[in-house]
Amino acid sequence: MTQRWSSPIRFYKTTTERVVVEMSSSLDNLYDLTKSLYDHLHTPVMEPEREGYIEKIDGLLDQREEILSAIQPPNTADEKERALRIMKMNEVIDEKLKVIKHAIMGDIRGLRMKKKQANHYANPYANLSLMDGTFYDKKK
Repeated sequence: MTQRWSSPIRFYKTTTERVVVEMSSSLDNLYDLTKSLYDHLHTPVMEPEREGYIEKIDGLLDQREEILSAIQPPNTADEKERALRIMKMNEVIDEKLKVIKHAIMGDIRGLRMKKKQANHYANPYANLSLMDGTFYDKKK
């Protein structure tokens, strides 16, 4: 395991050491965010709390996207192992996000049907054609 620094100020002996420490810290940050997203997706959510639940997922995904754009490929064995763990968690995260997406799509479909039924109940003759029951005499 890598040692976590409690102080934000770090002293480097060389610039190479600084690059290695910053790269591993970004990988650590990515791992921490992925782990928190993974844990968050495994917690059950109740209907009233669903909006906050989805907002937290969106925030975590945005933070991960920022870190992913700046991350470099792993060099050491420890970094490679951590990257593999991140990829395994990411597969589970993708599946959970698909399940959530399908649930939201089902809710949207249900709301559309309720709206359509309410409109039909309020005005049952709206969809009938205007020419219904009209007779035209062709004689002059």
